[in-house]
Amino acid sequence: MGRPESGYSVKVRSALRFKNLPFEWIDRFANDSLFKAHAKVPLIPLFFLQDGSAIQDSTPILEQLEQRHPEPSLHPQDPALRFLSELMEEYGDEWGNKLMFHYRWGYPADQQRRGRTLAQGIVEGKGFGWASLVATPIMKRMIIKRMIPRMAFAGANDNNAPILVESFAALVDMLEAHLKQRPYLFGSRPAFGDFGLWGQLW
Repeated sequence: MGRPESGYSVKVRSALRFKNLPFEWIDRFANDSLFKAHAKVPLIPLFFLQDGSAIQDSTPILEQLEQRHPEPSLHPQDPALRFLSELMEEYGDEWGNKLMFHYRWGYPADQQRRGRTLAQGIVEGKGFGWASLVATPIMKRMIIKRMIPRMAFAGANDNNAPILVESFAALVDMLEAHLKQRPYLFGSRPAFGDFGLWGQLW
């Protein structure tokens, strides 16, 4: 269960697709009761196993996928590359999330765009029908008002904004050069690091 706006949700979805595993994508906003019944914390993705249990946090979810379905592997065979891949996954989850928050909520045009898509998802999920024309702009303003203060909680604030901008530019330059020689970070197929980084750049 997730949302396309969630980097952690698309990270898990991409890994499922890579492993060619059948799955059902459940929209978070359209299934509020199901989410609240199984989620221990108000975060997505929420991943349901075949035995009915549920897992949260994208990294443990990927680890479960790898344990239950080891091929194709999410890890490079070389131990050193595996370490680097897991390090890049952690970088994506923890630092990449700060970059995402900065570029999603730090500029008025991006605030409006993301606020609108989230509002549309909530309104559609709740089944507002004709009232969505009124509800969507109201919901958008509420989301923007809520999310901007959360930037500081996520580690993206006015004090470190120049560092985030510089870091993102350096990351893009390095990826541009690195990926000219290979389709993925560690060779011919994606690994943990690709999924962790891709989710936040999505």
